Amino acid sequence: MVERALELDRRNPVFHLSHGRILMRCGNPAAAVEAFKESAHLDPGDPRIPQHLVFALIECRRIPEAEAAARGALDKWPASAELLDALGMVLMAQGQPDEARGVLERAREVAPDYPDAYGNLAILHEQRNHLDAALEVVNEGLKRWPAHRTLLFIHARCLRRRGQYTEAKLAFQGLLQGELTGKLHLDIEFELGWCADGMDNSAEAFRHFTQANLLAEQLPSSSTAQGADYLRMLASLQKQFDHGWVTSWRRLPPAGKTDDPVFIIGFPRSGTTLLDTMLGAHPEFKVLEEQPTVQTMLERLATFAGGYPAGLATLTAEQQLTLRTAYFQAAAAIMDRPGQQRLLDKSPFNTAHTGLIHRIFPEALLIFVARHPGDVCLSCFMNNFELNSGTRHFTRLETTVRLYCRVMALWLTYVECLPLRYQVVRYEDLVNQPENELRHLLDSLGISWSAGVLQHTTHALERGHIPTPSYAQVYRPIYHDACYRWRRYADYLQPFLGDLQPYIERFGYAV
Repeated sequence: MVERALELDRRNPVFHLSHGRILMRCGNPAAAVEAFKESAHLDPGDPRIPQHLVFALIECRRIPEAEAAARGALDKWPASAELLDALGMVLMAQGQPDEARGVLERAREVAPDYPDAYGNLAILHEQRNHLDAALEVVNEGLKRWPAHRTLLFIHARCLRRRGQYTEAKLAFQGLLQGELTGKLHLDIEFELGWCADGMDNSAEAFRHFTQANLLAEQLPSSSTAQGADYLRMLASLQKQFDHGWVTSWRRLPPAGKTDDPVFIIGFPRSGTTLLDTMLGAHPEFKVLEEQPTVQTMLERLATFAGGYPAGLATLTAEQQLTLRTAYFQAAAAIMDRPGQQRLLDKSPFNTAHTGLIHRIFPEALLIFVARHPGDVCLSCFMNNFELNSGTRHFTRLETTVRLYCRVMALWLTYVECLPLRYQVVRYEDLVNQPENELRHLLDSLGISWSAGVLQHTTHALERGHIPTPSYAQVYRPIYHDACYRWRRYADYLQPFLGDLQPYIERFGYAV
């Protein structure tokens, strides 16, 4: 109906606004952005329009553009709760939780009857692992708006995270009875899966995780072509890297005394976030959490002769310095690094680009985090990832296993043909003997012991927003219930154990 109305009157801003809202409910934020922009162009005096535009830009991960839109609109309407709420969400997406909280509190002050400010403030507290604060906001909001779906969802999630699985399950099932967007439906299915897992009902849990992932595949942001591109990239790297090619590389002069980062790699859900939270509690480290620093080097390298990866062979010392500089500039744009702190760059998908990392930072230490392959693949399937070219494979168990095997094969190729400085840390050893593992790791880095690394729960709460599905786990004391969880789901993993067997054995595990 709205599309028909637009055909009749394309100069009506209300029609474009309505069209954008429908597109957002259908999970198509990219198209919604264009609709909201056209609406704002036709009616620059309506403060509702930039709020919707900001939320659509956030969904598209166009965060700088979203911030510019929010701040520009607030210059015109500084007391708009809707725009303050939108800016708060931008700041959350940027990893600035303290600033976001202040803005969302301001939104509640200027408009106490605006429910979304309560909902988004509750989300912020829950994502920062401040469950008491989240429930306080939720309960206050539900007194005024007892059917507010965001508040009800966060209430149920907090119950689930506190181990009240039966109560949480009933609450989530109640939410399924109302009108659902695709994203809310899949979020609820994932939560119901974790409720069932907590109650040791693996069959019911697997059904919910399967349904959630099927819903994720139906979102417009889910692209099978994007996933295929990632596999082609892995195949290209696997084909390129061998002893003969590496020995043909142009020799580069030693970099001398350098401030190389420490890279934490592995595979998603292998324990990289737990490790970086522990090491990040050491005063000599500053953590970069899954930021596009290596991607910045890739984009710059693509402009050199040969491109990537072929251009690595002919890289000059000047080009190496250019890429190093680009890396540190990208890091500096994301965070401050006071004093002489070592940069700890954690991104499990950087495993695929180990060759690039080694070529630009040949003396850098790589910390490879291993975990039982069955647990890694199962956990990727069970978690609610924002879909991109890598995580798109996690919506099915068979494609998760396929991606894991290809990334691990590439890692082992790097190990065989490059003189890497690397250390393997097994997740199970880290949770069973954390002090021994961390002492050994710090010794290999030449860094003195700090007891603070064993207080990772305190550090996790101080860090604020952790932009990975692990945010809800790393604030907990060391726990062992995630070790060998795959055995409870062995029937579902059985068809893939043959593919995983080489890596099960390589990393010292048993079926």
